[in-house]
Order: sequence, then structure tokens, then C-alpha cells
Amino acid sequence: MANSSDYVFGANILDNLTTGMYTDSRVIYREYIQNACDSIDMAQKNGLLQSGEGVIEIYTDDDERTISIRDNGIGIKAEDYIRTLGNIANSDKTLGESKGFRGIGRLCGLAYCQTLIFSSKAQGETTISYMICDAAQMRELINQNQLQREIKLSAAEVLTKIISYKREKCSDIGDHWFEVKLINVNPENHELLARESVIDYLSFVAPVPFNKNFSYRSLIYDYVRRNGLHIDEYIIKVNGEQIFKDYRTRVKTSKGEDRIFDVHFHNLFDDEHNLIAWVWFGLRNFQAVIDKDSPQRGLRLRKENIQIGSEDALQRLFKEDRGTHYFIGEVHAVSKDLIPNSQRDYFNENAMRNIFEREAKQYFSDSLHRLYHTGNDVSSAFDKIDSYQRQVEEFQQKELNSDFVDDKQRKEAVTKVEKSRKGAEDSIKKIANVTERYKDNPESPIYKVVSHISENRDAKQFIHVDDRKEDQTSEKDISKKKTKRWVDRLSSVPKNERKLISRVIGVVRKFVDETTFDKILDKVEEEFK
Repeated sequence: MANSSDYVFGANILDNLTTGMYTDSRVIYREYIQNACDSIDMAQKNGLLQSGEGVIEIYTDDDERTISIRDNGIGIKAEDYIRTLGNIANSDKTLGESKGFRGIGRLCGLAYCQTLIFSSKAQGETTISYMICDAAQMRELINQNQLQREIKLSAAEVLTKIISYKREKCSDIGDHWFEVKLINVNPENHELLARESVIDYLSFVAPVPFNKNFSYRSLIYDYVRRNGLHIDEYIIKVNGEQIFKDYRTRVKTSKGEDRIFDVHFHNLFDDEHNLIAWVWFGLRNFQAVIDKDSPQRGLRLRKENIQIGSEDALQRLFKEDRGTHYFIGEVHAVSKDLIPNSQRDYFNENAMRNIFEREAKQYFSDSLHRLYHTGNDVSSAFDKIDSYQRQVEEFQQKELNSDFVDDKQRKEAVTKVEKSRKGAEDSIKKIANVTERYKDNPESPIYKVVSHISENRDAKQFIHVDDRKEDQTSEKDISKKKTKRWVDRLSSVPKNERKLISRVIGVVRKFVDETTFDKILDKVEEEFK
């Protein structure tokens, strides 16, 4: 029978747990922050901290190429220090409840610096305990190990060679904390030291409060309180600056700026009607997808208020890949059986994940799909109305200024306006139909979006103009009017020459676009003045 000594974990597993674990080096901040949050939670549970007193302070020093991440959580007792930190992938934390629970996240820093140092102090002690890891030596040993054929080092042997411990005395017996330090950060990982890059990353990944400038934060907090929910939030600072979720009411789209005017909520339940997740998202006109360079874009997945994966973690649950890019908002997983995987880019595969995906996909592919398509359609309908009104104004201005070269050009313009008018009429009917369909459910997001668009876009002006007979711009009415032509401006040119110029201009018009043609007219008029 085999025993535990018959199983050897090779040194390459350390490479998988460090360098090969993450595609974005900034993930190390998330790993160490979630461990710090657990430490703060434990300090509050044991009465060492009151709610809101826990702080995680991050300092980056570009000149010294160092990073420190320190929390004022419960710390680790000196007598437990080696056992706790030396216990890799065998954490005492509770699966599905603690933010960090596998005991491998602390290794991630080994991939990005020359030396990794953990230090801690527990309340009531005068000892600071240190664990020093020679990260550069670890990578060298792994490289050598991969080149050798016969003598291979185990993961335990590599760790024994690169890790050392020490203690030192201190005077503050009441202090309690834990700190991670990365010394001599690798040159290729400079983004870890870029303060703005770190802040941008943590502003949406870390469990921090909403920015106070985000108008709808109070509505989200009210919903959480009324429904007996909870959002884990911690004070996290980068070089002294507190970090907040950087949601904003203004968003950039391919069709210009749009604005969040309200937020909507939705709950996801399992088959026994137990809450498994809740959702909030911003309501806007949905005239187009949010620009890809917008940091707040996407319906983001979170557990314990820490982001899981990227902003596109839920993309495949939408009917269209672009669906998530219409939204800003969050999906907060509540069920303890929705467990983030080791890379924290999604959930472990289990029965609850299947239920979550079923419920989320149904809501995203039905309700949210219909919402952003309706908003987009209604916005486009108003665009057609606006376009008609502009064309009427342009036609009338040209008529007033005698800008038409000949009857043919004028007739083409009349036809264009008439076609636009029909499109505008169809758009008004479409808006009316949507409003009628959802009027009995004024709290539905679709009704709110359509109402908001209608209040800010004036369809009544079009209806009023269309109802006034003197302002109707139909082909039949306009074609009867006798008006001056552009060539009549050339009053100093003999009449027979004006006719020739008119014919030449008519030929030119067939071969150039409208903008170029207008420029040619201006130049000709200038020439003959």
C-alpha cells in the first residue's frame, strides 16, 4: 500500500502557482487584499476592531521598486507563525465563507519580485515574526530543475531552500497587523508600481465603497438594507489615497455621451426560492454600447464584493456578446455554494453554478436583451424624427436663400424630405406602441427608459408641425410653388449666360457629393459677383 512519502510534488508546481497562475500581474493586489479582509473580519469578530476601523494600506515606491500591503487585522501569533505560513494549500479558512481559503494566494508575489517578505504581530505580544522568501532563487531553482533529467527537486525542497524565518522584539504590546512586502519588483512588472494603474484596477476589483459622487449609491445601499443583504466594504488606501468604486453617471458611447438616470434591481433564486444572487444596473437611453476604454463598462460578477474575473466574466450568458457592454452594474453572488475557482476568474463547477447560470442567462437573454434593444430602437426612432425636422429646416432655408440650382434639384430635395417624413411618422407610431405596451407597469425598466427618452426628446414638435397645413412639406404642395433659383443671384451676368452656367452646374452636380457641390457653387458665385 502506498503512503504519503510515495507522492512527490515536483518543483514545477510552484511555477504553476506563481508565474503561471495569473495573466495580469495586478491580480496579486486582489489576492493579498482578500487575505487582509479575512484578517480584519476576524479582528472584528474577536472584538479587536469595531466596524469601519479596519484599514488596508498599500504603498508603492517606484524609486526603491518596493510594494507593501499592510492590514490592521488580527495578525498571527508568534507560536503559530511558521505553521500558518508554511502550510501551503491547506488553509484553516472555511470554504465558501472566507474570501481567501485555499492557502496558495500568498505565493503569487514570488513571480514578480526578488524577495518576498511576510511579517506579522498579534495583540498582547512583543514579537514581530518574519518569513523571508528568496523569489529570485526560487525561479533559478525551478529553471535548473527543468533542465536536469536525473536529479529533481520537490516543491518542499525548493521551499526549504528559499524560505527563512526570524523574529524581533517590539514595544507596542497592543498592536496587531500583517504585512506583505515585495522587494526589488521585476522591471518587466513595472505596472505593479504605477500608482494610477493600481488605483484604476482596485477601483472596480477591490471590496471598497461607492464613490460619493455616484448619485445612485444611496439607492443601492437602501435596497441592500431593505432586503437584509450585505455589501462587504473596507477602507483601502494606495499611498494614502482611499480607493472607491469609480462608477459615474456619464458614459461614453459610439453615438456620444449617455447618462445614467436611475438604477434597477433584480434577484436570482434557486429552485427552492432561496436567494443566490442579486443584481443592480444603471438605466440610460441605451443608444449604443459603452466605449471599450470606459473602465466601468460591463455587468460585473462579485463575491464578498470582490470582482470575479474581468468585466466580461458574464458575457457568454447574454444572447449577444455585446449585451454586457450596454450596462454598468454588478451581480453579487450570495450563495455559499457559488465558490470562486483558484484563479478567481469564475465559479467552481457544481450544481449551484448550473442553477446560477440558468437563472442569469434567462434574465440576461430575455429581460436585459429586450431592454437595451427597446432603448436603442426608441432612441433611433427619435433620431429619425430629429432628422426629418432638420431636413425640413434645411429645405426651407434653401428655398429662402434661392439655393436650388434648378427644378430637378428642388424636386429631389422634396422627395428626400417626403421620404424622411414617412420615416418620422413610422417612428412616432413605434414610440406610441411601446409606451402603450408598458404603461400598466410604470416600475418596469423598459417603461422608465422609454419615458426618460421621450421626456428628453421632443416628438410633439414634429406632430404639431405636421398638423399645420401651412407647414406641411409634401411633394405635391411644394412642387406648385414658384421660387427663385440659385442662378438668379448672378444678376450682373446676362440672362443667356446665366442659362449656360445653370446647365453646366447641373452637369457638375451629377458627379460630385453634396458638400463639394455647395463649395463649387460658392466659388462660382464669388467669381461672377
